[in-house]
Amino acid sequence: QLPPPTTPLRIPFTNRDVAIAINSESFDDLVALGAATGRFAFNKTLPGDRVNTSILELFIPEAYLRCPSCPFSIDFAILPRFPPRGVFHDGSMTFSFINAVVGINAVNNATPSHPIYDDLFDLYVNLTFTLDHFSVNSTGETSNIYFQLAVEEFTTALDTSAVGHFDVHKVGESLDWVLTTILVPMFNSEFGGFPLTFIKDGFGLDKWLIEITGDAITLGADIVLPPF
Repeated sequence: QLPPPTTPLRIPFTNRDVAIAINSESFDDLVALGAATGRFAFNKTLPGDRVNTSILELFIPEAYLRCPSCPFSIDFAILPRFPPRGVFHDGSMTFSFINAVVGINAVNNATPSHPIYDDLFDLYVNLTFTLDHFSVNSTGETSNIYFQLAVEEFTTALDTSAVGHFDVHKVGESLDWVLTTILVPMFNSEFGGFPLTFIKDGFGLDKWLIEITGDAITLGADIVLPPF
């Protein structure tokens, strides 16, 4: 009896020696591992000349009075039990975060060498964003993967507050504005790329390429051999 027919292997990069494909299930496993080990946690202080606690003066006056016209510091963390999920598209991918925790802090710079961080409130955030315009730039032994970020959906709910009860919807609108007009453009202009370096003692992989389809992320590379 003849074996069942098989689907021919598609070679995505005919100009590279090897290709590595990661399907959506494996990608979600990697992202879950990153969430469990704190890889998605970050802190960012926003430029005070563009946004500060004065935007809270009308609907959270206590937050403003604790630190008038102070810059914000934003903490972002993923709860391990709610890892983000990725969906692949042709040329792009979508990330969804459920119940991520965003901490809003005021930064008192009265003594610039020793700023004081005042925890105002923490929010649960549901966030969906898209990564697209992928490209790779190789410099020496390192290839950097670049992409652009865009926010698709953003909703909030109150976790804890040191400034009393307030209209979370209005805060969500303000944070949405901060995301779309400050944080996302800042990320897209400052992002230095995701580095890939797999060379040691003259042996490894180099000159990476990336392709995203609805089925998988595929990375292609050339094999590097030491001189004989």
